[in-house]
Amino acid sequence: KAKNFEKARQYARIGAADKPSSYTLDTVGQVEKEDFLERHKSDIERQAELRPEYAKEPIKLAFRAMSYFQNAQKANYEEGARNHAGFVGEVQVCFLLLKLLQCIPLFKGEEGRQR
Repeated sequence: KAKNFEKARQYARIGAADKPSSYTLDTVGQVEKEDFLERHKSDIERQAELRPEYAKEPIKLAFRAMSYFQNAQKANYEEGARNHAGFVGEVQVCFLLLKLLQCIPLFKGEEGRQR
């Protein structure tokens, strides 16, 4: 099944701009997170050895997703809502990014995790 993240991102952003809320902002973050997963899941699963310069794009994508999740958290407080998805999404993206960074030799193994 083909996934069109550009179109999903476009519609999610339109929804968030039209009616910003913890739910719509979380939706944009979810699109970004799923795009990250689609692009990098196989590298993470097979523990591919990646060059450091490869990390530039995934880091940008992960930080963009985390930014939307953080905005969802702020909106959650302002709304007085009980939508904790923004918190969960941000933590998930952090762990995914850390797993991907561990594919770079500099960060592999116990020694790499201490850096």
